[in-house]
Amino acid sequence: MTRNVLICLVLCAMSCSQAPPEDGNGGGGGGGGTDRNAAYFTDLAWEAFDEGDYTTARNRFTSALGKDRHYAPARTGRAWSNIELGFTGLALSEFEQAVNGDSIITVNEETEVADTTVIFGDSTHVPAWYGIAFAAHAQGIGTPSTLEDQMVKTIAAGNQALVRGGDGYTYDRMSLITSRRLRAVLAAAYFSTRDYEAALNQVDVISPTNEINASDVNFVADLLREIEILMIGMEQ
Repeated sequence: MTRNVLICLVLCAMSCSQAPPEDGNGGGGGGGGTDRNAAYFTDLAWEAFDEGDYTTARNRFTSALGKDRHYAPARTGRAWSNIELGFTGLALSEFEQAVNGDSIITVNEETEVADTTVIFGDSTHVPAWYGIAFAAHAQGIGTPSTLEDQMVKTIAAGNQALVRGGDGYTYDRMSLITSRRLRAVLAAAYFSTRDYEAALNQVDVISPTNEINASDVNFVADLLREIEILMIGMEQ
């Protein structure tokens, strides 16, 4: 049994690609209208997302960010769309931008003049903390060379999500994103960093009637088996 034996949260088509295809023109409704603000395009984007059209959803979230680049719900939504399209690394960056903000420097190829775009983060946006935790966990699984760093990031973001969202949290846009599922991912992340006591603490919250004994010679194997059972059960 090694620390590289991990349990990956089963989210559709998660991969570690770093760059998506072109975003296109935004989709989901053009034209003017003062009511067509960031929230409007974000709502349209979630309609496409719920229908499984993740490319259109991403384009509409991009349109929302064109209205307000600081709008965390749109940036988070675009990140979830990128996860479904297989761009986990890019999604992770966007989740982090949503809560931490960022300064993006671009250079005009013709004039060679640099321009800085500032994104204001919203550290109170709970879904983005969940996104960081889930995406970092998947990124660590998919890229073993970054495993340790990504599990540490999973743990930090996951605990932020629990503090800010509390137990019993469910993301109203994605019913699979719950505090219970997050604790299972945290248990797996703690296990991978050999913090077995912390992993057991998460398992105890999810399954208080488990019979894992920390003093048993088979403790680590039993703990791993319980985490696997919890993760599989949450996907059914």
